[in-house]
Amino acid sequence: MDIFRRKKFDEAMFARNRTLAIRVGQYQSSDIKEASFDYGYIKGDAYKPGGTCAGSAKITFTSIITSFNKLDKIYPEIGLLVDGTYEWVKMGEYFINDIEIDRNRNTTKLDLMDGMFKLNRPYESSLTYPAPIQKVVAEIANQTGVKLEDAYFDATDLTGQVYYIDKKPDGKKSTYRDVLSLATQILGRSCFFNRDGNLEIRGLIDSELVITADSYFMHGLTKSEVQYQIAGITCKKDKETLTVGMRTGRSLELDNLFMSQSMLDNLYHSIKDIRYYPFNLNYQGHLLLDVGQWVTIKTNKGETFKSPVLSQSFAFKGGLRGRISADSKSGNDAQYSYAGTLTKKIEQFSEFEKQIQNQIEEADKGFDQKVEKIKKDFPVSYKIARTASEVITEKYQYSVSEDEISYLAIYFETFLKKIKIQPDNLKILLVTNAGPAYKKLMIKELENISQSSEITVVTTYENVKYDDFDIIISTVNKNFETAIPIIYQNEILDIVYLKKEINFLRYVNKMNNPAIRGMESIVLSSMSESTFFVCDNRKTYAENLEIMIKGLEAKGFVDKEFLLRIREREQKSSMIFADSVAFPHTQNEKENSLLIALGVCKDGFKDNKELKLIFLACVPKDGDQGLLLAKTYDELISIIKDKKLIDDISKVEGYNSLVNYFIKHTNLYR
Repeated sequence: MDIFRRKKFDEAMFARNRTLAIRVGQYQSSDIKEASFDYGYIKGDAYKPGGTCAGSAKITFTSIITSFNKLDKIYPEIGLLVDGTYEWVKMGEYFINDIEIDRNRNTTKLDLMDGMFKLNRPYESSLTYPAPIQKVVAEIANQTGVKLEDAYFDATDLTGQVYYIDKKPDGKKSTYRDVLSLATQILGRSCFFNRDGNLEIRGLIDSELVITADSYFMHGLTKSEVQYQIAGITCKKDKETLTVGMRTGRSLELDNLFMSQSMLDNLYHSIKDIRYYPFNLNYQGHLLLDVGQWVTIKTNKGETFKSPVLSQSFAFKGGLRGRISADSKSGNDAQYSYAGTLTKKIEQFSEFEKQIQNQIEEADKGFDQKVEKIKKDFPVSYKIARTASEVITEKYQYSVSEDEISYLAIYFETFLKKIKIQPDNLKILLVTNAGPAYKKLMIKELENISQSSEITVVTTYENVKYDDFDIIISTVNKNFETAIPIIYQNEILDIVYLKKEINFLRYVNKMNNPAIRGMESIVLSSMSESTFFVCDNRKTYAENLEIMIKGLEAKGFVDKEFLLRIREREQKSSMIFADSVAFPHTQNEKENSLLIALGVCKDGFKDNKELKLIFLACVPKDGDQGLLLAKTYDELISIIKDKKLIDDISKVEGYNSLVNYFIKHTNLYR
């Protein structure tokens, strides 16, 4: 990529509105549900010391794929739209470690690993020892079948001295990975597989990348105020202990049987000036940033600091999230374990600090579980929170983290639970031939139910224009020639029932949409036979949604720009809830009342087999949209939580069948 193209790429990468795609061989974005990638510079093997870091990835496909086999190679790529053309970035060369097929969810999940696993075999060598480190590394690559990066490393240190391994490592005790780690540690290098699938051995280099506060999420940056710096190194070699520099302060502890005092001295002088502020950053992610690179970070307070990227992860699910860190802690009089240019997790906690850290990690784990539970239990509130976060980002150029979105979801859920439907400004006509005492009692009870409503009392002998009222309550069996909703009651009013009915009619009144007699569902009362669609499972969700909208447009239900507004709305945030129900919605310029179209697909869609229902809401331009959507959300929550209900609805073949089903199997009819 030339300088000009790279500049354009960086601008698009850090843009608020960016377009990304993913591909894995023949499979494109529509075939891939989500993917994640983890890279490290110092993580290494958790059970053995060393500076060899294994990368991993997970990819979930939206269909059952039986052609994958264990240890198959795959090459995922993520593309960024730059000036109308996708710039594809390699995410690495991976081998399939595990395949998980979920036939209920219709998904295939791959667990992937990079080439580091090839080095986990017992060490064998035909070299004559003492042997130069360069030859040792070259032989390891040859015998394990890995390719070294062309300019893989400088086999000398800063003094130009060539290093040798004195004696042949014991293959019963050492793997190729162990030997590679110890050999390159002497040079202050780190080993990892790069995006091309080649083994790269090098020290820290500069990325020349600057990440500003505009790119990271709310509370996404944590930074130590104490700078990390090495004061000395202690190395155990068999029964011998080698030291250099200060033994107090920030001292690294090594265990390297190949090390000599001169090697240790030179290693110390090559790394002693490395200084940085430990940090963790959750941000938009930059595809071209690699581990082992220095990055400049600017805070929202105008502070600028430079730190190495020692670990990195990406999460892709339509959009991209990134996490980078150099999370080695700095402190006083602490002993650090070190394996190559910061190629091992630095151990510096006292027992007390370890306890505290464990508590923090358990708390983080617990919160992560709570986040997943929030997504599952409060899907609507979570979607509202995500939409709100996008508004915040757009208006204030401030990115909201996943944790903050979850907090917002809790607030929205609390708000929705607290909504009290207070019937207001309703004109109620009470028709009764009861005596004065009963009349007064009934009026008092109606006033308690609906304090702000206007109540008019008449007898059957009076002439009244019924259409001037919103609701009629009658204690006599009279045939009222009007479309106004009528509730028949005894002289002793059923307060609970009346309250429920009046509350519902408030919504109907706000909608300017007459309710279907006997139905208390806003969703169903806003539908008709003309707005019911059986979708084509051979087409994608987007294609079926477009067919539905064009059908509504042809019938004169929505305006010509409605489809465009839906597309724009979906680009900001998909309105698919709990994987199985979609609720796309936007303003409708054509009608003054709420209209809902239902698309059913019992076998799911081409790009999403789990998705079964599309509730398309056409919201009137004028009126209380929030009120309408809150009630509609409330009903959809009940549907979303019932997998059997979703499955049953997806199988109905027409609107009449749908109504009949709800009459028999739900409480949405009185």
